[in-house]
Amino acid sequence: QRQLIVMIDACFTGETGRKGESLLAVSAPGFTPAKPRTGGGIVKLVATSGTTPANWDETQKLGLFTSRFLMGAAGLARPAGAPETGPLAWSDLQRYLKGSVEAAARRDSGREQAPEIDLAAIALPVAQPVPAVARAVASARDEANWQRAKAAGERSALEGYVARCGETCGYREAAMALLLDKRRSGEAASDEQNWIRLGGSGRYEDYLKGCGTVCAYRSLAEGYLGRTDASRDPRVQECDELAGDPADPDRREGVKGVKFARIDARAAIAACKQAVESQPQIRRLAYQLGRAHDKAERYKDALAAYDKAADAGSAAAMNNLGALYENGQGSKVDLQKAFSLYEQAAGIGNAIAMSNVGRMLQYGRGRPRDEAASLRWYQKAAEAGDAFSIAKLVPAYLEGRPGFPKNPQKGFDLFRQAADKGDPIAMVSMATLIDNGFGSFFPGTNSLQMLMKALEKGEAGAAAISASDVSEQKLKPETVRALQRAAQKADHYSGAIDGRFNPVFVRALDVYARSLEQEH
Repeated sequence: QRQLIVMIDACFTGETGRKGESLLAVSAPGFTPAKPRTGGGIVKLVATSGTTPANWDETQKLGLFTSRFLMGAAGLARPAGAPETGPLAWSDLQRYLKGSVEAAARRDSGREQAPEIDLAAIALPVAQPVPAVARAVASARDEANWQRAKAAGERSALEGYVARCGETCGYREAAMALLLDKRRSGEAASDEQNWIRLGGSGRYEDYLKGCGTVCAYRSLAEGYLGRTDASRDPRVQECDELAGDPADPDRREGVKGVKFARIDARAAIAACKQAVESQPQIRRLAYQLGRAHDKAERYKDALAAYDKAADAGSAAAMNNLGALYENGQGSKVDLQKAFSLYEQAAGIGNAIAMSNVGRMLQYGRGRPRDEAASLRWYQKAAEAGDAFSIAKLVPAYLEGRPGFPKNPQKGFDLFRQAADKGDPIAMVSMATLIDNGFGSFFPGTNSLQMLMKALEKGEAGAAAISASDVSEQKLKPETVRALQRAAQKADHYSGAIDGRFNPVFVRALDVYARSLEQEH
């Protein structure tokens, strides 16, 4: 008998994750998963439990839950060693979907997302995808092929992936980087022989002239020759430009930095490897090399680089190293070690680490759950400027919690602080509150102004605005009409001025937001 499968993902909010690379969403209400039934019936899947945030998969441009479902249905859910043909058991898909969503959510946002899925004694045919999801499924299959090639680790497997990946080849650069690494190992041996031959006799200039891609003893040779100004080293400058962290206090003056999601991993790895070899005493270079490896999902290499920078005192490296241990990337999951690293980084002023300590205590990860201590850490992070932590404190003041007496004005002031720090969700929340009778708490601004500021933050702002239409408190129709007119005036919207989030307007908001982000 036939069974109906009902899948519910989530509504977008635009909230950013731990590294700024993912958008979060608020799920539909959860349910109690049902046991298998005999005969026909309804099988339900929901992205996450209750009102726990769900995640956005930036690579696939889909909800994380939907993305991983498609990956699993494309064959990635098959157990290791299972035949690659024939139907896919529901139990295998359920196991893969829960595990991959939970792991990706922790990795990308540092939050928990636990899907709720009915048990069912059914199997799914692995069929050609419908046109609407063909690109996403192709990406899912591409990722499955890449994971198999990367797990094999052999040159033939990596070359085979590059040769056969076709039009959808999302990991070509990562595969080439691994292949080039294998070649570099031979170059490193040659470099060491050159140093033994030339450095031992004081021929430092000859060693530098003969340097190839690998030049591990460059800093020693230049030191002997009196060339020690690291800031003028082009390799250091390139590493700073490609992988500098905007939030790292060690970031070189005058360097803007690159958000994690926008790192060109292959170029940054090549540049930062040379920079670290040239100037091993500069801890930020090791940290930036770790970021580049992290972006390329080369977690063992990222862990080694972060560890080196952390040993030298980099708080940013301690925080990211903690994230790897928390998520089991490059090592086994070690929540106690992750918590200790977050706490160490927080102790020397890293705001993101303070927020991570608060999150670990909130959910009981690595330490027993402690709401009061969690809020204290969120407060420290908020005082250090972390927008996510500022928003975390709002419910404490609106509802009243131990150590946080009920104070709506304080809670609303925190929304303004988060907005001033550039948090698009806080900006949209302010606009919604203003439209629902709380304007007196936000003097000097109006809802449309806050929405325009949110759009200047790009797609995250557009997603937060669109998500307001499914929240309990909504924007006034006249505010939405004003926003539609603004988008129309900027030649990004040609639909009806109807005060509704119609599909044309939602798509136009994304385009409008990208345009405003570039202008600002």
